[in-house]
Amino acid sequence: QSAGGSPRFLTIYRAVSPAEYNDMMNNGLRVNPDGSGYQEGKLFYRSSQDALSNTQAYDAAFGQQSIIIEIQVPNNATVNFNYLQMDGYNVIFIEVTNLPTISNPLIIRPLDR
Repeated sequence: QSAGGSPRFLTIYRAVSPAEYNDMMNNGLRVNPDGSGYQEGKLFYRSSQDALSNTQAYDAAFGQQSIIIEIQVPNNATVNFNYLQMDGYNVIFIEVTNLPTISNPLIIRPLDR
């Protein structure tokens, strides 16, 4: 928290596969190195509840177990956010050229479910 009381960070959320989680912990946020989509950027959720509810449905549909991560992003990086609605959820799209602005966040951690 800054002295003025406004937070210096925004927390955003993303559902990732175990492979993407491991890559992210080693290399920060980047396009999928195996070329499996997200070459233009990555989607994030604005709320943990949206991340949890949409990911549970997605995991059930595709028979997988995603890891939901919480990322603290410096407020000055939020100028690169594209806010939109997808399937009724408030999401943030960050273009690949802007991923480095949040690739060294203070915290990337799994969200307890």
